Amino acid sequence: MKSEPNYSNDEFNARRGWRNQWAKQLNINSKLGFLPTPPVHPVYGSWRPEESLFDLIKAVLGIVEKFKILTVRQVYYQLVSMGLLKRTTEKEAGTYQKQYGQTDYIVKRMRRSGMISYYSIVDDTRTALRVQNYASIEECLRIAIDKFRTDWNVDDRYYVEVFLEKRALWRVFWDVTNFYNIMLVPCGGNDSDTSVHRAAERLKNAIHRNQRPEVLFFSDLDPSGSSMPVEIESRLRMLGVVIPRELDSEDTKIVQEIALTPEQVEQYDLVKLPMKRDDQKKESFIRKHGVDFCCELDALNPDVLKGMVNYAILRYVNAEKINSHRSHDRLEVQLTLQELEPAFKRLREGMAEVQHYELARGV
Repeated sequence: MKSEPNYSNDEFNARRGWRNQWAKQLNINSKLGFLPTPPVHPVYGSWRPEESLFDLIKAVLGIVEKFKILTVRQVYYQLVSMGLLKRTTEKEAGTYQKQYGQTDYIVKRMRRSGMISYYSIVDDTRTALRVQNYASIEECLRIAIDKFRTDWNVDDRYYVEVFLEKRALWRVFWDVTNFYNIMLVPCGGNDSDTSVHRAAERLKNAIHRNQRPEVLFFSDLDPSGSSMPVEIESRLRMLGVVIPRELDSEDTKIVQEIALTPEQVEQYDLVKLPMKRDDQKKESFIRKHGVDFCCELDALNPDVLKGMVNYAILRYVNAEKINSHRSHDRLEVQLTLQELEPAFKRLREGMAEVQHYELARGV
């Protein structure tokens, strides 16, 4: 998680011409009593919230403190689970939109007024791209070496990938999939033919290594999300992913539906949403699951969701062997950096000489 600028927030606001906003927020926080005094984060715009929002603000502070990084939608569902926002029913779609809008407003004002960090709330559906820059060749090499990792799963019985319908939740999944060196595929809705083709090539390569491919699928409980595993299974087979009998003599299914299920919705008492009346997949969804409500994957407590991902992966990987691979890789990184230290030193000295020469020439 990124940190705020490396100087005091008072200085930050003074440098940016917003010190008056910081002073106003300091006064507000002091009078309210339940907010950090002075403000912990930079203040871009002071905010004196209405008393009716105090309980929600206190709850958001606690949620961010506990989970560190969330989406606005995850904050909303945590507020519902705490009983601070009303659970919506099939006939209350407008209430859901209103309450989500209120959550978005509160989070936005809390960020701008320095109550929570801008870096605590993420939106991974929008990106800004540029090639990574480095201060020096040495920095580039050190970062590259530190990322070194062998293929921990290449000789396992199973080759596992995790497919995720909701791109916005990839950070929750990444903590787990990265720990086990498992491929994570954020689909962002119904996955494209290009992405499915790439997955098919990876799965066929695994089969050639005598590994049984397993795709663990996580999606919303709704007509679209429920149909995706079946559609992707069909497309993978069309692209030549066929499991030979010697790898699986009984179950040849490739895509396993892990979440979200009606049983999980009831188990964790999640928010049920109404189905869209004009959804063409509505009837098949009801026949498959026997329910006429929807539920978003975001509604799950992030820690519970991580636990689901972890449990699903552990059915197919050898955790002890992975830990051994991880320790070996870290040792190799450390030894490599030690061996390269003299070379890095010579590189720094050479660059210093070049800079000195250029300064002398007035370049």
